[in-house]
Amino acid sequence: MDEHQYSVLGGNAEEIENTLEESFSEGLGLNDAIKLGAKSLKPAEGDALSVESLEVGYLAKSSKRRCFKRMKKEELGSILPS
Repeated sequence: MDEHQYSVLGGNAEEIENTLEESFSEGLGLNDAIKLGAKSLKPAEGDALSVESLEVGYLAKSSKRRCFKRMKKEELGSILPS
């Protein structure tokens, strides 16, 4: 099945999806989408997840096809607050 906009898998998926539904908007840039994803994964009570505890991947569109890319920790660190 092909998902549009975003996809949630695994534990707490329903809670995470609810957070995304409230805040997601069409045309969100990659950096803002990553910030929203990290915010959605944050426990209700507790600190935000650290860059070291996250693994981020995304589908990049090219002229011919989509390609899965894994974000490097350095790049992620420049997007998310430490």
